[in-house]
Amino acid sequence: FLGHPVEKTLAEAAVPEECRNLLVTHGMLLQDGDLLRPTTLLVPCEGVWLASDLHQQRQMDSSADHILPLNRPARHLCNFLIRRPVEQGLDLCSGNALHALILKDFCEKVTAADLSPRAAMYCHFNAALNDRQPIQSVTGNLLEPLGEKQFDLIVCNPPFVVTPLGEATFQANSLELDDFCRGLVKELPGHLVDGGYAQMLCEWVQVEGQDWEERVSEWMRDLGCDVWIMLANSQFPETYARTRCQDAGMSDARLAEREQAWIDYFEHHRVQAIHGGIFTLRRSQNSPHWIRIDPLPDNISQHVGDDIVEMFTAEDFLRDPATEERLLDCFPAVSSSVKLEQECAWSERAWVPESSILRPGHGLTAPLQVDAMICELVSLCDGNATLQEILGKFAASLDADPLAIQSQVLTIVKNLIRRGILVPSQR
Repeated sequence: FLGHPVEKTLAEAAVPEECRNLLVTHGMLLQDGDLLRPTTLLVPCEGVWLASDLHQQRQMDSSADHILPLNRPARHLCNFLIRRPVEQGLDLCSGNALHALILKDFCEKVTAADLSPRAAMYCHFNAALNDRQPIQSVTGNLLEPLGEKQFDLIVCNPPFVVTPLGEATFQANSLELDDFCRGLVKELPGHLVDGGYAQMLCEWVQVEGQDWEERVSEWMRDLGCDVWIMLANSQFPETYARTRCQDAGMSDARLAEREQAWIDYFEHHRVQAIHGGIFTLRRSQNSPHWIRIDPLPDNISQHVGDDIVEMFTAEDFLRDPATEERLLDCFPAVSSSVKLEQECAWSERAWVPESSILRPGHGLTAPLQVDAMICELVSLCDGNATLQEILGKFAASLDADPLAIQSQVLTIVKNLIRRGILVPSQR
């Protein structure tokens, strides 16, 4: 992991001979006199072993062709993958092919595409190492080598870093600001089948005089896709520049100079903030298409692909012009992952709830603070009664006219569906 050579006698005592010989045979260890020197990094993730270049190699002159080891963005994207059986899957900007290896579990055919020929080498090696063959590997600029081929699922961890330098293709690009990601978003729908999904990590800028939501919404217009944008983080230019320069492993002598170059670049382009998150696009024949933007309230630490699909279905339901009529006839049910959290105070020999929070288990939407009446309304939603019937029971508990509270209840229910707390089942 540290990339340091080790005395051969020490390696022989620590590593079984069969394993050691195998690593030497395949060039992952080099014999250098009395030393064994590592050439690659091998780490476990998601049930596979992942070979890549060493962390230390990114500081060498050849770093533009560097194949990144496992990192936080790539690991983060794993949790969002829509893991449902499909025919064709694509890992775009594949690098060490982590996502291609995972796609192989639920896609009949998997393609890995990257600009670097060394990425193809690592893809073939990692596929063989983990018994995930065959994975087709293509080399070229983004989607160009794929021709007109379409996929059911595209997963992309592109070189999204917003940088004025563009010195390393594995993390950055040479286009102005976020133009690279904007152009890539425009290309993705043409390679999706109807109903296919594309999931892409992205960073974009907020420029003085323009709301960032307006900026990315413009990217999504006329794509023929429904889009869910999830905001994961935001940074001021100074913080972003410092973090990125440090992540690049620059020496202290270069760090201050490069950091200032980035800050000057952002000031020139009137950049107020840099935002990061994940875009999920679904190609659809339906019209009009919708764009939804949400902040991610927490760091996602579990697989939420199925939840994302369910949220797309819920958003379709809510955007349907006939939703008002269909709502009363649906059988709303509380999502199995939702939790009710209450804070109580001791009062007159009893615990009295002071606050109640409904928390979606997937973590994709923010928790909702509710009062006792909404808690009661939600408790009636067991999937066995229509909302019309639930409305009658709820109104009776309040000694109210159902028609008088119908509009308010429908608004509440729609909000609960949109957050993934209620599921609008149909029969």
